[in-house]
Amino acid sequence: MRRGRASVSDERPADWTRWTVPLLVVLLAGAAFLPALRHEFLSWDDAKNFMENPWYRGLGPRQLAWMFTAYHMGHYIPVTWITFGFDYLLWGMNPAGYHFTNVLFHTATALAVYAVSRRLLRAALPDAAPRDLRIGAGLAALLFAVHPLRAESVAWVTERRDVVSGLFYALTILAYLEAVEGEERARPRWYWASCSPTAPAPSQRRRPRPRHPPRHRAPRPRLRPNRCSSRRRSRSSRPRALSWRRPAR
Repeated sequence: MRRGRASVSDERPADWTRWTVPLLVVLLAGAAFLPALRHEFLSWDDAKNFMENPWYRGLGPRQLAWMFTAYHMGHYIPVTWITFGFDYLLWGMNPAGYHFTNVLFHTATALAVYAVSRRLLRAALPDAAPRDLRIGAGLAALLFAVHPLRAESVAWVTERRDVVSGLFYALTILAYLEAVEGEERARPRWYWASCSPTAPAPSQRRRPRPRHPPRHRAPRPRLRPNRCSSRRRSRSSRPRALSWRRPAR
């Protein structure tokens, strides 16, 4: 019996892509932005958001009230400010901790993109092998994770609102695909789960610019052409007929 079980187990090779591909996505997505841990706060917006701003430092009632009511530098981002409050409790004013949190959010988003890509490929290619689907989803997730467009959102502490909202949107798509996959009617549990991650996403928005009242300007006088001058010009511009005269004797 033992020999029979061993032969059956030998016939089924272990699928190394089940855990290796997502683990590789996480490792490469994190390794691509590990040099950001050596960076300091930038002088663009980090100084005003963190160095000169004491209101986000902590998660007390006073700080939470400020996070949910402030439009600091034109942005309303309470969820992002809560993550910054956690950073202050963990790291203080050490910029390496803030960059590390950005990298964690980015790796989580890359893993969510891998799951979304695998489900989309499985829906588009139902006859494909699971190993091929995982490899294709891994390549799609790596293209998203290590693309140069991610550098600003991950390596800049102020742009954490991008990685936070990106994670929520990826989780929303994943929950929605789970709700409608293989069902004529959406599963209520997963459908409402797809709505819950999008609740913090609209809070990562920018405050609209106030509309200024229109300025009242004095009507400009219309310059009408002088009829006499126009007639003169029109007459002068007409070709004149040449009159022939007899030469004087």
